[in-house]
Amino acid sequence: MPDEKETVIAIAGDACLCRSSGGGIDEANDPSGIRDHIEDRLFGINRRQKAFLKDFVEKYSNKSILDVSYGNGDMAVLLAGWGKNVATLEHNPAQVDKVHLKSALAGVNPAVSCGDIRDLSSIYKEKFNLITCLRNSLPRLINETDIWGTLAQIYLQLEPEGILLIQTLNYDCLFKENSDTLSALKKYYNDLDVNVYFDRGQGKSDARLIYRLTDFYTGRKKELEYVIPVRPIFQKELNIWLAELGYERINNYCCFAGESANVEPWEVLTVAFRPCSSGNHQAVKRHKK
Repeated sequence: MPDEKETVIAIAGDACLCRSSGGGIDEANDPSGIRDHIEDRLFGINRRQKAFLKDFVEKYSNKSILDVSYGNGDMAVLLAGWGKNVATLEHNPAQVDKVHLKSALAGVNPAVSCGDIRDLSSIYKEKFNLITCLRNSLPRLINETDIWGTLAQIYLQLEPEGILLIQTLNYDCLFKENSDTLSALKKYYNDLDVNVYFDRGQGKSDARLIYRLTDFYTGRKKELEYVIPVRPIFQKELNIWLAELGYERINNYCCFAGESANVEPWEVLTVAFRPCSSGNHQAVKRHKK
């Protein structure tokens, strides 16, 4: 029997899927949730990241937290388990019930809303001490306008002295490496051999992540390919955007710089504060106009 290959393209932060060839995989015809399982194992919270987050939250005593990471709600459940007042924004309506179930099993009760991170200011009226945007979520907004606008809305949702925590892939290193394979993200899940590739394209506007899965369960080779468009964000430009919007005390953490023993080799964590005074809002006001 011939090998099979399917390609699925995720659009705008996985808000929807379009099938480019073959039968494709989506929420309707993928009852086992392969896509979600792979995402969770590639970008889920591991022991090292959990230690970093635990130290971070304890250091700043954040009580009111909003998580806007693309994903499965694990971050909100984890933070709520640490006694924090947590809200989470789920991009996929199908994930809301899953988050409620996980919360009930963990004995916590984070507030769960469904919506798009780009509509943040219309979803939440309250402000937060900490907003987390992990799992490489920001680059999945695809274009600079949406990224800038989201950062501006997050700024306005933060309390004075509030903190934004961002996690992205280390695109600075990915553009320098000769290999397109993200070796640190190579995984094996059940009968699926998983490799993640970074396709630079011809420029930032058409870069993408490619998940290639080989399934040997049926006795024949079946290849599944997920294509996720991203707008790579480099550390320097992200810092400039944040500074222009009024954020202060901006720091990047990555293994290659030796700045944190609890950061994964493939990731960059960026921390930025909203200042305590109200005088530095001109960049945000200019953007809102």
